[in-house]
Amino acid sequence: FITESMLMIWHGLASWLIERRLPLERVHFGYPRPAHADEYDALFFAPVMQFDMPRTEITFAADYLDLPIRQNEKTLEEFLKAAPAQLLVKFKNTNSLTSRIRDVLKSQIGEEMPTLNDVASMLYLSPQTLRRRLAAEGKSYQGVKDALRRDAAIHLLLNPDLTLEDVAQQVGFSETSTFHRAFKKWTGVTPGLYRQLHGYH
Repeated sequence: FITESMLMIWHGLASWLIERRLPLERVHFGYPRPAHADEYDALFFAPVMQFDMPRTEITFAADYLDLPIRQNEKTLEEFLKAAPAQLLVKFKNTNSLTSRIRDVLKSQIGEEMPTLNDVASMLYLSPQTLRRRLAAEGKSYQGVKDALRRDAAIHLLLNPDLTLEDVAQQVGFSETSTFHRAFKKWTGVTPGLYRQLHGYH
């Protein structure tokens, strides 16, 4: 929890300095995936989150380093009165569109997933609005679906009673080979190697 909190504080501080949420491109964690990792989407909101990496780090586009600092001594004084709680609340997406879409898709993960238009209708949004709001969060509909499948696959792979074919089917892949390619794209390793790295053979 200390590592997670420090990353959140640094991210929140950077967002506060430029007075806008700093979109993260990826977050790497130098430790195994924890049981509460599903909550990381709402905390860090990055399209790529990987565990068991050589180091813990957050990555964002270098262009944001050129943005002006919008704070001054007066706002700093006000900020310090509420820090660090202000960092963890003001710049946290507690009701993000991504989280709402994940909630819609979770019950259908092993089936044919609804289209973007279907989900937009369920959330009483136009497809254009859904795309625009997802883009503002640094996400795409396909990316949200992939992240959900990735998280589910990682969870299932840690169940030694399931074969790779079982896992593939439960996350919506009819062909195991297609699942292998997708999982390697998401995580950088094959499903079989992921199991070996975590002590399952």
